[in-house]
Amino acid sequence: MERNLALACRLVTAGLVAGATVVTLSAHADGTPAAKAAAGRAAPAKPSAWIDPGPIKPNGSGVRLRYTVASGLHPGQTAIVQLEFSGVRSDGARAEWRAPVGTAVSSTQLGNVTSIALPRGQATVVSLQVTPSADGMAYLDVFTTQGGRGTAQSVPLAVGSGKVLLQQEGVTKVTPTGEKVISLPSTPK
Repeated sequence: MERNLALACRLVTAGLVAGATVVTLSAHADGTPAAKAAAGRAAPAKPSAWIDPGPIKPNGSGVRLRYTVASGLHPGQTAIVQLEFSGVRSDGARAEWRAPVGTAVSSTQLGNVTSIALPRGQATVVSLQVTPSADGMAYLDVFTTQGGRGTAQSVPLAVGSGKVLLQQEGVTKVTPTGEKVISLPSTPK
């Protein structure tokens, strides 16, 4: 069920991102070999403005998540993603984040820790260093719990082109009538 909830959050988040315009500026736009080499050594991309993913869900944890994601993420380049948690009303509240396969996430504050306790009545900001390995759209899944209730949200990470990359399974064939068919392998049980 947790996986289905995370998928649903990704679909909602993707819909919100589709309505936004992203502008990427290059610090080394001249394209010379020296500029390209300097771009590879550049400091981590800085976060953009805070994004509020929307209203708190009535049956959720009640913890509000806001985030910033650096614009212009590129495969192999480290960028800063900041998560802000607020609205904590009870002791025992927690936040956890999970990176997609192929994306390295660490924190200068916490190292490789992927969950923290959230103090009651205080906003908590966590700065993560995110290094994606592939071009496309990835999601950092964030889970919060408080008072026995949980909420799952996904932070979109548009890497390179930011296009969603679908994995093709099976073999594409054309029938004698010209219809394209994808033949999927089956495995006996």
